[in-house]
Amino acid sequence: MEYIWLARIGFVIFSNGIDFLHFENLYFRVIHDIAGHFIQSVFICSIYSFTELDWIAFIPAGIASVIDIDHFYAAGSFSIKSATKLQKQAPFHNLLLPLGIFALFSLLKRFFKSERLLTLIISLCICLVVHLYRDGIRRGVAIGQYRSEPIPFAAYIFYITTYTFSVEILLKLHASPKDLATEKLILP
Repeated sequence: MEYIWLARIGFVIFSNGIDFLHFENLYFRVIHDIAGHFIQSVFICSIYSFTELDWIAFIPAGIASVIDIDHFYAAGSFSIKSATKLQKQAPFHNLLLPLGIFALFSLLKRFFKSERLLTLIISLCICLVVHLYRDGIRRGVAIGQYRSEPIPFAAYIFYITTYTFSVEILLKLHASPKDLATEKLILP
């Protein structure tokens, strides 16, 4: 279970370092952005799937990484140049998306008896929040129709590490008695 510490450290180091690379070429910038979102999300999924780390644990990372497709919708074009120079907000780039997913799951969770589904939904929500905050360094963060000013880098690092590790602790406190009895649980 030492991988959890590696995932935590990797998440912090990667989140600090990823945006110091800058590319002039538009295509390299797009690839860098997508890869950055995906790798951050993989670290988050590794942290949250502390008892069952398999390929299913990384589905939220994939979903959170492909929300940038909404740029093409907002641009009304499949042109990468148009998608990267948006005048209006892309529809999925809004904090209401992860909040809405979590609220919907909270309302429906009595119909789902899976602890694994809870972990996957929370992983997805945090992956989306981290994605939106990373984009927020350049453009600000939207909630509903309102958009903040761009987030200072220090505040971004503080927010994403605080959210990620606070939710990790809450997930572990919510762990099933079976996990506690088998000592599969490693608290930070």
